[in-house]
Amino acid sequence: MRFFKKGLYLVNSELTEAPIARVIALAKQHQSDLTLLDIFPEPRIDSSAASLLGGKKQVIEQIAEGRKKRMLEILEQRGTAAQVRVESRPGKRYLDAIKTVLTEHYDMVLKMADNPPWGGQSLASDDLHLLRKCPCPVYLMHPGTMDASGPVMAALDLSADEEDDNLDALNRDLLEVAAAAAAFGETELHVVHAWQSGVAGFASIWADMPAEAEEAAYDGEYRRRQDAMGSTMRSLYARLDESTARIIKPRSHLLNGPPESVIPQQAQHLGVSTVVMGTVARTGIPGLIMGNTAEDILHQLRCDVVALKPKGFICPVKP
Repeated sequence: MRFFKKGLYLVNSELTEAPIARVIALAKQHQSDLTLLDIFPEPRIDSSAASLLGGKKQVIEQIAEGRKKRMLEILEQRGTAAQVRVESRPGKRYLDAIKTVLTEHYDMVLKMADNPPWGGQSLASDDLHLLRKCPCPVYLMHPGTMDASGPVMAALDLSADEEDDNLDALNRDLLEVAAAAAAFGETELHVVHAWQSGVAGFASIWADMPAEAEEAAYDGEYRRRQDAMGSTMRSLYARLDESTARIIKPRSHLLNGPPESVIPQQAQHLGVSTVVMGTVARTGIPGLIMGNTAEDILHQLRCDVVALKPKGFICPVKP
């Protein structure tokens, strides 16, 4: 399993060395192609200053060249200058990144979170736009986790009452990415699913024996989710080679309670370094891309996040 084949790292404005080094190591480990994309705001220069500096176009070219030179210096220090593509240009970061994904067919965007939501803050605008609109997986790195030494968690949705090809495919993709991330970090993989009984708290309205009715409903729903998780884990093991299975030791967890509460709690309890999850509530509708539950979970996590969208997602951005 490979984490990604062709990755696009959206460089932060400060051209920070540590996350670039981390992404390079990740790409080398997975023998993946990597591009460092630096998008900077177009400078505001009045006409008189522009003429003294050789024209606005000349100024922009010099800025881009200087920033590109700095990135190449970082790559040369690690002996990877010839293997990694580097681009620097003015523009709007999230928009240019998505258009680059669409035109050059990258399969993952990697980025250091600009303003992590931990501590009651909100995700930065670029990060939210990427999570909501980017057609390929988005890997948001937390500044406090500069390696992948902790366990990896895959958060699955096993709630479909009937066969759902899109949801099944998304769960398979989540597991594949999570297993690859765990194998890269030589760490454990935890597969979690949060569920609730559909009649919890309501049986007293219609049942003569509400306690017994709720218990029966709970037991039935638990068995259904347990069967779904069992099938999922068997499928995962069938796709893993023995060596990888021994390293990542996949374990499953059925969590009873609201996903937006129990998933962040479990991530913190297990000390995970990366959570792999889906962010799309429905497909086929441009612009409708992240459900409330997914966003609530994202704002509580204190680790790296890899966010995937299901097949059938329609990107609202045009190349």
